[in-house]
Amino acid sequence: MRTGVLVAVSVAVAAVVATVAFVLLGDDGPGPEGAAGDYLAAWSAGDLEAMAALVDGPPPSFDDAHTAVTQDLRIRAASFALGQVTTEGDEARAAFTATLTIAGLGDWSYDSVLPLRLAGDDQGWLVAWSPAVVHPRLADGLRLGRERNRPERAPILDRNGEPLAAERPAVTIGVEPQRMNDETEVTAALVEHLGVDPVAVERALAAPGVRPDHFVPIVTVHRARYEEVRPAIYPVPGILFRETEARLAPSDGFAQHVLGRTGEITAEGLEQLGATYQVGDVVGATGLEARFERELAGVPSGRIVLLDTVADDAVIDVLHEFPGTAGAPVATTI
Repeated sequence: MRTGVLVAVSVAVAAVVATVAFVLLGDDGPGPEGAAGDYLAAWSAGDLEAMAALVDGPPPSFDDAHTAVTQDLRIRAASFALGQVTTEGDEARAAFTATLTIAGLGDWSYDSVLPLRLAGDDQGWLVAWSPAVVHPRLADGLRLGRERNRPERAPILDRNGEPLAAERPAVTIGVEPQRMNDETEVTAALVEHLGVDPVAVERALAAPGVRPDHFVPIVTVHRARYEEVRPAIYPVPGILFRETEARLAPSDGFAQHVLGRTGEITAEGLEQLGATYQVGDVVGATGLEARFERELAGVPSGRIVLLDTVADDAVIDVLHEFPGTAGAPVATTI
């Protein structure tokens, strides 16, 4: 007769902890509860080798299926909670709840079932794997995808309700290395006419991945400011210009120490601001832009979708929606 011992297993993954409780049955290996718990613990840890060892005949696509979901959804962390396990003869079904932390969107939870079977040759209980184990809607020819939309950053307003920091016509001034005759000449022109830090120019041109034909952005200014300096810097070989929209004050340098500036999020910023931010997001870096980042930025909206790979990734269904919120203007006494 088999006796049961209740054991709690905690697995730490990134910033989350997945706790799976299971029952170990006797000396002949884990029962279906234990096998399901082991599999979910390995899945939480992202240990594909350990997961495959708990599958009855894992197919060649096993690793790729899990890796694709992690990459396509940009999963930062995952946890799995084991639910009820039902057994009928040599087959069992283990209910579980998955919670995935999706970069830039937040947490998505869904319920699924882990089918198991009692394998031959004294292998014990193993997972009867199919794509539906990853998500119940997955099958051959289907994959999961994500969509994300960040709201427009709200303005910082003056005391009359007019925008101080807002999107305005601008020009990004940069350098294409292969067109330079003399890097010293390029740097001197940018320093003299735009007040650029020469060290910043040197670092930008020496940054990893910069190729001779790349446009290397150095500074973004108001369109009017560009027109002022254009006659002096346009003739310098290697200096190029791109029209754009940028978040700027009414004029260059206006209350910049108070308003602050925006920039691409750092690793520290990702840790501080949380799951609704992702690599590449532009956030407040200093001043009021940083102090009121969450108010100004709002919350991105998004969807988890089921895609048909045979039909050019046509959307078959929406599995989950992340509601977003618009950014809110911040008023000042300036």
